[in-house]
Amino acid sequence: MPNVKVSDLVALNDVINLNHWEMEVVGPELESAEFNTRAVSTSVPSSTHTNNEIKIRGHVILRPGDTQKNGQIDLQVLETIDNKVGQALHKYSQKMWKDDTGRQDAANDLFLTIKLNLLDNTREKVIKTYNLKWCLLNVGTHDQLGPDGTPLYYNVTINYTDYEVTFS
Repeated sequence: MPNVKVSDLVALNDVINLNHWEMEVVGPELESAEFNTRAVSTSVPSSTHTNNEIKIRGHVILRPGDTQKNGQIDLQVLETIDNKVGQALHKYSQKMWKDDTGRQDAANDLFLTIKLNLLDNTREKVIKTYNLKWCLLNVGTHDQLGPDGTPLYYNVTINYTDYEVTFS
């Protein structure tokens, strides 16, 4: 293995910072909540590739199998004094299950499309886009109330069925 010199490391390009990203939510209640501006952190969609074992005369060979989407990412959203996030999440959860009647809206009316765009270091160009399909929100909890003036964050879990990755 060759030795790595400092000049080799300096010659590498800049690294991508993980805090340079934007989010687009397509859904009537949630577009007005300004999720892109208020989203503080998120996890990235992932998938697991499985292998099929084929046993032949005492030997085992592997062949590619299915790809299973892990189906869940977590999002932390900052709330401000106008309470737009809380109101949007409440409206969405009421479409999933109305407290007073127990009625649910049709599933097609609940599905969202969410795009997570990873930006370059200038924050002007999209490098990679995760396009999450058939998303449902699990309207999560918010942080505990406390005496220290900490901002209010909603922890939201996004469940998705499938996603695509595109590179720019």
